[in-house]
Amino acid sequence: MIDYYEICSPLSADADHRMAPFLKLLSRELGEELRRVELADYLRDAFALLYVASGGSEGRFLELFERLKDRKCYILASGEANSLAASGWTTSLTF
Repeated sequence: MIDYYEICSPLSADADHRMAPFLKLLSRELGEELRRVELADYLRDAFALLYVASGGSEGRFLELFERLKDRKCYILASGEANSLAASGWTTSLTF
């Protein structure tokens, strides 16, 4: 099982519905279940993905930056809903 914490723009209320097929396909291809977790669980996990689910999520990432800067972040982007552009912006900060 691989845990992930999702960062999404507040304006992308339907991100869960739109991204479900992507996450299901990824899970099947990896042969691992993907499980969405809350931030506290993500911060405790030795390995977890940071899923940038939509564009416009850079502000949310900046809110979390102080809590994330001392750990390795493995960023997952789907390429949908401007997710890839937002993840590229976040990775250019420090990772």
